[in-house]
Amino acid sequence: MKNRNAKRRELQRLLLTKTKCGIQHTGWPCNTCFHSMNLSVSRDRLHELWESTLLLRGDYKNEEHISQDDLTLSKNIDQLIELLK
Repeated sequence: MKNRNAKRRELQRLLLTKTKCGIQHTGWPCNTCFHSMNLSVSRDRLHELWESTLLLRGDYKNEEHISQDDLTLSKNIDQLIELLK
């Protein structure tokens, strides 16, 4: 993913602003607060964006528990950033 660290910082800032929750991993929202956001996407899509967030913040590796290739991860993070702006 291009500019991974910059995207990670921007996403973290936007999520903290939107959810007001930074309880996990020094400034990231919890599952409940993330899933309570109204971003005009389906619940399934919101969960997929959550999984991308977990991958980006380093909770899991792609092949361990979440099946997303690098292109999907990058597109999901870009979409989530746009939805949060």
